[in-house]
Amino acid sequence: MFFSKRNRSADELNRDLKDIDGIDPRVSFLPRSDYQEVVEVCTAAFVGTEQSPGEGKVRWIFGPENVRGNPQECEKFVQGTRYYTTWCTNCSFDYGCVLGFRDSQSRRLLGVALLMPPGTVKNGNVLPWFRMLHLGWRARGPPLERNTSKYGRFAKDRAAGAQSAMERMHRTHAPGRHWYVYMLGAHPDAQGKGVGSCLLTAVIKLSKKDGMQTYLECHGDKRTFYGKYMTCVEEQVVADADPNGIAMCACAFVS
Repeated sequence: MFFSKRNRSADELNRDLKDIDGIDPRVSFLPRSDYQEVVEVCTAAFVGTEQSPGEGKVRWIFGPENVRGNPQECEKFVQGTRYYTTWCTNCSFDYGCVLGFRDSQSRRLLGVALLMPPGTVKNGNVLPWFRMLHLGWRARGPPLERNTSKYGRFAKDRAAGAQSAMERMHRTHAPGRHWYVYMLGAHPDAQGKGVGSCLLTAVIKLSKKDGMQTYLECHGDKRTFYGKYMTCVEEQVVADADPNGIAMCACAFVS
């Protein structure tokens, strides 16, 4: 199995990655020293711009009370998104691994895939609750569920609805051992240039090498992109704050 044990260095993982045909040479596993770059790219990708929309699920969770006009100028939205990308980055560096796409000339980090390898996800949950609390403390800020004074009670309700739906979809569509794509994003400057495709292709090739499934959840507006590579099943996620809800997709590639 490619990821046979935790705490392998990025150099060790990259030596093995070179043995897999068809992976773009600009894609590699990142060391923890790239941590801040990873957080910045994930945050920029999920916040988005007026011209390049970010992650629809995150925008829905924060809602119109926190996101208006240019998302980069919505301080609460940017801070809240950064909390979650920090949490997920810590989780992947501690218990999984991180793939990055760097420009071959400037060496700028343009895209990131936060991954949880086979065996790290149990019953739809990435981590036990006590480890999740510890990661929350390290992210330096209370999540939506505990900060209604800042983000409002509706954001809390939508966050709980989205989390419950993702855990249910995960249990249903990826019950066995699999590679879980926790987050995948390209910096707005690099979107539409094949960065996300290169990263997703690399993850799928890793899962094929292990003879396992690749799995992720995404907002419905990303179904066209992920549907090129994976089978996507869509369902509606609702919350008391928004009974119309949003479309979420469970996407899986089975080798």
